Amino acid sequence: MNNPGRKGGRIGGPENLGKLLSAAGLKEKIFFTLGMILLYRVGVHIPLPGVDSSAFLKHPEYAQSLLGMVDLFTGGALNKLSIFSLGIGPYITASIIMQLMQAVIPQLEDLHKNQGEQGRKKLQQITRVATVAISILQSIMLSTLFIKTHNPPVVLTPGIWFVVTSAIILTGSAMFIMWMGEVITERGVGNGASLLIFLGIVARLPVMVHNTYDAVQTGQSPVWGVAVLGALFLLLAALI
Repeated sequence: MNNPGRKGGRIGGPENLGKLLSAAGLKEKIFFTLGMILLYRVGVHIPLPGVDSSAFLKHPEYAQSLLGMVDLFTGGALNKLSIFSLGIGPYITASIIMQLMQAVIPQLEDLHKNQGEQGRKKLQQITRVATVAISILQSIMLSTLFIKTHNPPVVLTPGIWFVVTSAIILTGSAMFIMWMGEVITERGVGNGASLLIFLGIVARLPVMVHNTYDAVQTGQSPVWGVAVLGALFLLLAALI
């Protein structure tokens, strides 16, 4: 019996891939998404005004703290003291908070369950406002940390003006990244916020592999420990 999903004895051959790419609007969505990805990666390499990113690299203690975890999701933007240092984090945090608040605030639950598309738009607007508030708070904390970092100093001209300008730039950049995630969802391949997080992690993988290799070569990490970590990673990926 012939299988309609099989052609020439192969499933998913080049001809099927060609049909997939020729689907209505798919090629445009892919190119649009790639353009947004390129724009995002360019922004990661634009430094924040008034800072010395090379001096920040001389403080490895930050890479071993919570900032190192944050930098993993920003694709190295924080380590470069980029204008994209906050990444998609504020938007993800605001989205999680909104989902939790729906369980305790009846009005928000009603918007989500009973008001359809109109309610979804209102919740999205509230999430955007929350993203702005979180971005402002995080940018102030981050710029204050930069000012307090010495030997060598990271900020060239410390002061309140640096905090204000950094907060404006970082918050504006975070809103721009949020917009990128939304347009990728609407006009691209979908799941824009998740895609940006994935890109950030993938961009840091070569650095993480190189650091792990150096740690094994210098004896800081045992080979068996790296092997166990790799096995756990693969198991976690399979479970997910």
